Amino acid sequence: MMTPSKTGKVLLTRPEPDNDSLKTLLTNQGFDVRELPLLQIEQLPESPEIRTLAMNIDQFQEVICTSKHAANWLMQLLDTYWPQIPVGIRWYAMGSGSATPLIEYGLEVSLPVTGNTSEDMLQRPELQNLDQHKVLLVKGEGGRDTLAQGLTERGASVDTLELYRRTQAEYPHETLKAVFGQWQPDQIVVLSGEALDSLWSLCRKIGYALKSTRCIVPSQRVADKAKALNLNVAVAASLHDESLADMINASLNQ
Repeated sequence: MMTPSKTGKVLLTRPEPDNDSLKTLLTNQGFDVRELPLLQIEQLPESPEIRTLAMNIDQFQEVICTSKHAANWLMQLLDTYWPQIPVGIRWYAMGSGSATPLIEYGLEVSLPVTGNTSEDMLQRPELQNLDQHKVLLVKGEGGRDTLAQGLTERGASVDTLELYRRTQAEYPHETLKAVFGQWQPDQIVVLSGEALDSLWSLCRKIGYALKSTRCIVPSQRVADKAKALNLNVAVAASLHDESLADMINASLNQ
């Protein structure tokens, strides 16, 4: 890995405290790192539907957690309604961060063989023929329906357990001008299409020319969305901190 210039400025945008490990890694490599979370994460109140799905989770052959927040709050629910996690369920997570809460409960978790998108998850060989399987998707409110559609097309009966919502973060003009007008990041890590929407909205709010800053994104889908806005974009190999740091280093002098 190349040694970065001390003037490399990187803005991290995950909700707190999800930036901590990447911030430490980049700071140790000499980058000037700041945080500006682009999305707020709010746990949904426990509804009768949420309670019913949690209490009947033993009826599902596959459970797929699409984020760390989904996995965390699912485990809290199961702690409430199950003295021990039911056996006979195949557990899946979209990435290593999503898998961690499940692994901490002693569960064996499968990830996409490569990548971290719905399309990547659908490539797993054991998810190709799901006739008479019941699959539970644990996720946030809204979002893409690619995974549910793909599983349904393969014969699965799919239920969705939505445990949180994402909303765009709001900041006063002074905060935004301090970050974008005065500090002026060289690179911004933007890890979802919703986060990109929030970034675009905040920058327009203060008239910041986002096109002059490189955006590090996690997938070709988000890259295509950024390119449609004429943004300077680079795609990291994965959501792992090391992969993001590698791309940030590689992009520094481009």
